[in-house]
Amino acid sequence: MIPPSLLLLKIGKRRIVIPLFLLWPLAILLAPIAIIVCITFAICTRQARCLTLVQKLYAMICALRGLEVDVNGKGNGVLISIK
Repeated sequence: MIPPSLLLLKIGKRRIVIPLFLLWPLAILLAPIAIIVCITFAICTRQARCLTLVQKLYAMICALRGLEVDVNGKGNGVLISIK
C-alpha cells in the first residue's frame, strides 16, 4: 500500500496543490513514538486492540488515494482530489 502524495484543492477559480509527500518524513519520525505509546497502553490496560489501531489507521490513509470530492454551488464550487 502506498500513501497519497498530492492533494489538489480547487476553490472557485483557485487551484492549490499541496505536496503530501513532504509530510511523510515527519510521519516516519513520529511513528516509533506512536508505536511505543500504543505498546505501553496495551501492556498497562491488557488490551491488544491498540496495536491494530496503528495498522488500521495506515490502511485508512492509504485508502484515501484516488478520492475525489466535487461540490458545485451557485457561482462557486469546491474540488478536493487526493492522488
